[in-house]
Amino acid sequence: MREVRRTAYRGFLAAAEPVEEIVANFHCLSGVPLHLFTPGLVRRSEELKQSLDCAWREVVLNGPVEVLEHATAVKEMALDLFTFVKDGARHLERSAPSDEFDVEAVDAFLESTRAIEDEMSGFRRQAAEALLDDGTG
Repeated sequence: MREVRRTAYRGFLAAAEPVEEIVANFHCLSGVPLHLFTPGLVRRSEELKQSLDCAWREVVLNGPVEVLEHATAVKEMALDLFTFVKDGARHLERSAPSDEFDVEAVDAFLESTRAIEDEMSGFRRQAAEALLDDGTG
């Protein structure tokens, strides 16, 4: 069971860590310039969404619930991020290149993405604990 879980957890981390990178890129900026919302980022978001969903399903099958709770939170926040990216790209298509998103909305969104980092840390911690548990405790 331990090796099956290890494989599932590694798969989830491989799918979720690029999401952390996208979030980190947004957090390095003040405001969100629309030039970030490229068709390439939209495509990448779609790919990440699919791989994250597949990896999450493996965690669902292998548990335990403490690991799953963090994985689910990461997945849900990532879906919000991907929606934000799509909305940004749509806004760019309809607007003048100098337009930016509403600053308050962007700030609120970015604040909510900080929780992805916390949930990823929680996932890593709980996954490590689950892998150390040999079932005798």
